[in-house]
Amino acid sequence: QLVMSHVVPLLRSRDAELRRTALWVFSRHPDWAAGVRDHLKSRLKADKWEAGEEELVRGTLLNLASDAALQSAVAVALNTPELNVERRLFLLDVLERSPLKKFPDPWNQVLSGLLEGQNPTLRLRTLTLVRTRGLTEFDGLLRRLATALPEPKPVRIAAIGALAARTTPLATNHFAFLSETVPGKDYAARSAAAQVLGKAKLSEAQLVRLAESLVPSADSVTLLVLVEAYRGGKSEAVGKAFVVALEQNKAAAEVLSATQVGELLAGYPEAVRASAKSLVSRIEVQQAGRIQRLVELEPLL
Repeated sequence: QLVMSHVVPLLRSRDAELRRTALWVFSRHPDWAAGVRDHLKSRLKADKWEAGEEELVRGTLLNLASDAALQSAVAVALNTPELNVERRLFLLDVLERSPLKKFPDPWNQVLSGLLEGQNPTLRLRTLTLVRTRGLTEFDGLLRRLATALPEPKPVRIAAIGALAARTTPLATNHFAFLSETVPGKDYAARSAAAQVLGKAKLSEAQLVRLAESLVPSADSVTLLVLVEAYRGGKSEAVGKAFVVALEQNKAAAEVLSATQVGELLAGYPEAVRASAKSLVSRIEVQQAGRIQRLVELEPLL
């Protein structure tokens, strides 16, 4: 029968394949954490990893996530400024995938430090982790980052996005900031702001305001993102404002299909769906025209 003491020496083997096999074995034995801790600590500090080692280290850390000593080792490595950014991003990925329902305090302390740090790549990746894991422990810090004028726009937008994922409706000041950002010249910022607005839970007043101020003039890419804010709605006032906005948008008939419009308006009252008939007809005409042009071009291809 294979026991831990048989495998530990293999982690120090000169044969790379044997070392990888030993690590794989440890990854399948959560109760063997004590035998692999020092090896993992050493590999986290290594300048380079061998082929295939990254996935093995990730799998081992995830399978041994409940081990307090390894939790501390991960926190120490993640909090080491001298460690290259790629390795620290790897560790953030490990945290994001962790099977733990509640993060240990050492992890939360390091994440807080990264959120307030100076490295933009690590800050944004940490904000993504906080959003995807729904870590409410950072809400106070997120609200401060979202409203702090000195903070870069990407950080403020990401902080708002993390809060918006579980806030109903979107805070008024956050909605105002995003609405001001979407028409801007910074493509990355306006795209990120539009993404947050499209996914956020907006109030009826905010949806009407969005329809009046941003949807009519949105470019095709931004429009496809913003329209998602209206999916599943039921308010007649919101639905009619949305339809009017789509009719005013020059790109709508080019990028939206009749099926998409029907799906977006499915939950709204009949009066709203009826008001969209001319828009749907225009989209169908445009679509028929494109198909006809493709048919005419086919012999030339």
